[in-house]
Amino acid sequence: MSASPVCPGTGVRLVPRTYKVRPVTDADREQYARFERSATERGDADEAEYYRSVIPKWETEVGQEREALVCAVCGRTSLSPTRAGTARRHQRWDSETPSWDRVYELRKEINALNEELDRVLVQLDAQSEA
Repeated sequence: MSASPVCPGTGVRLVPRTYKVRPVTDADREQYARFERSATERGDADEAEYYRSVIPKWETEVGQEREALVCAVCGRTSLSPTRAGTARRHQRWDSETPSWDRVYELRKEINALNEELDRVLVQLDAQSEA
């Protein structure tokens, strides 16, 4: 692990986030061509064929909406959830620039979670009094 701080989203449930498939850039083409050359040089024909197929498939999906599970705090997409559906230990990955829309979104999520917390606490109080 790097010197980056551990994300406070570690151990928190991953959340679904919708995104649009972005257009392929020249840098993407170069990167996948490099991956393909490397696989070919290693003699891995299956992997080379996979890398050759990525860009054409990607181009057909540009603009389509997809949903991915992401860290609820930093938005990191490359996480695989634990059996309980929570984020594994990871470094903070702030791909978004700060915006008031993000502040509004976070405040809305916090309010919803506070309401759920209050509801569960009331149920627990009722159980302990019974």
